[in-house]
This record gives sequence, structure tokens and C-alpha cells, in this order.
Amino acid sequence: MNIRTSAAVFAICSTLSILATPAQALAKKSFDTTSTPTDERVLVIGASVAQGQKDTRPKGGYLRRAFHALNLLSDNHFTVVDKAVPGSTVRSIRKTYSNWLDAVHPNVVVIAWGGLNDLARHTPFSEIQHEVHWQIDTALKHHAAVILVTSPVSPASYTTYRVAQTDLFNSEVETAKRFHSQNVYIFNVFSQMKSYFAAHHEAYQPYMGDGWHPNAQGHELAAQLFVKDWSNTFGTHPVRFQA
Repeated sequence: MNIRTSAAVFAICSTLSILATPAQALAKKSFDTTSTPTDERVLVIGASVAQGQKDTRPKGGYLRRAFHALNLLSDNHFTVVDKAVPGSTVRSIRKTYSNWLDAVHPNVVVIAWGGLNDLARHTPFSEIQHEVHWQIDTALKHHAAVILVTSPVSPASYTTYRVAQTDLFNSEVETAKRFHSQNVYIFNVFSQMKSYFAAHHEAYQPYMGDGWHPNAQGHELAAQLFVKDWSNTFGTHPVRFQA
């Protein structure tokens, strides 16, 4: 590992300070610093957790934190266009999604629904699966890679919607898998975050902002898990749509 690569790893490990495991994984990974720097446009869709509610500004939530760290990790520069809107359901973007894709021309679309808005409205799982399938398919037709990311946990994940949210995310993951596409990726932050608390015998409450959202510490933990998944999947290489 050369000095330049070591500096990049040190920067991201300093940025991601809560969780040791992702930082250790990044430090052990062999990074390629010979690739040409690229600009990557990322379109984010989702609701309040993806938008960063209950995080401290200007951090802006786990996804913005993650892409800020990834900017430090490699020569690739990620420009995040955040179209997540608090209160949104999976059907909320039906009239605007294609327009966003046309305007942004993203390299990557991050689908980051938290699910609680739909669960509270009793949206049928079949409808959620239909909409997520359409969102993935539409992004692929715009030659964008897709990352389906399950949301960070909230107190509702352990109480009111303990079973339902898990089932909802499982249905979304299965929808993404059915594409059998090398351009569709799954980052199961929800499951990994639950496993982290269990493995470290930690209570989830210190990471929570209110009943439906993580606080700044929770967003940071989720960001680290996202970065770990990204690094294990892409390393420092740019994300390119595979025709």
C-alpha cells in the first residue's frame, strides 16, 4: 500500500469512527489508485430516514455521510442528488421519478425506502413490490446501476413493526434479486445493524432520535455499514453500467 493509498484509508477510518470492523476491513483491502478519476452522479430516492431526519446538520443522514466518506476513499467524486422526501411512500414518486432520471442522468440510483410510511398506511406488500420493481427497471432502462439499500433500524423496528418491517425488506430484497442483473446490488443495512447490536451486546436506544428515526450516532453507524458494503462490492473503482 503506497503513501497515497494509506492516507486515503486513514482519512476514511478517521471519518468513520464508531465501528471498528468496517474500518479494519477497509484497512486490509487492497485499493487500486491507478484508475482515472471520475465524477459519479448518485440519485437517492426514499423518505425521511434517507433524507437524514434527526441527524445533525450539515451531515444530512447516513447516505450523505457515506458518500462523503467515499469521496475521501478514492479519486472518484460522488455528487449526490437527494430526492428523498419525508412522509413519502413508494408510490409518491410515480409522476416525477422518470423526470428525475432524465434530468440527473445518474450513474447510480440508490433506492432507500424505510418502509414505515407504507406500513402505517397498510400499503399491500404486492403494491410495494410492484413499485420497487418498476423503480429498478426504470433506472436500468436509463442505464443506471441500482443499489437497493434497506433502512437503518429505528425503535419501531423492535416494537410496533418488529415483524412487518423485516418482512417488507425481505420482499424488497427478493424483488431486486429476481432481476438477476449485474447492475442491481443489495446493501442490507437493516439486517447488518441489528446484527451489530446483537453481536456487541449493545442496546439500540442510544442510537435513536425518535420512534421512527436514528440519531446522529445511528446515522453514522449506518453510513459505516453502507461504506463497508460499497467497498467490498466496488473497491475504489467507478460504478459502470454493464450493458
